[in-house]
Amino acid sequence: MGISGRQGELCESLEDALVREIREELGITIRVKDEFFRIEHDYPTKSVRLHFFNFAIAEGEPQPLDVADLRWVEPRELDNFQFPPADAELIAKLRFGMQAAPTKAKEEH
Repeated sequence: MGISGRQGELCESLEDALVREIREELGITIRVKDEFFRIEHDYPTKSVRLHFFNFAIAEGEPQPLDVADLRWVEPRELDNFQFPPADAELIAKLRFGMQAAPTKAKEEH
């Protein structure tokens, strides 16, 4: 899950920001495991660095509190949705089982 919307609070770790954002947007408590993917993407007017983490739901049932839509889908169904260009490599990796997938985005290790 990536952290979208506002940036993390001052002195807040990425993991703490993710816990807070998930609580605010989905109404659940999570336990962050590990960062499994990171990417930098250049848009015409800005660059972004995205961090994606594995996590487990510790408490609650996800609800669309501060998001437009919420649903569980199979990786093969991801092509039915629109994602920002910065997410292209992540979506490809999810569809192909986190193996190397063709893309033009640059990955940071």
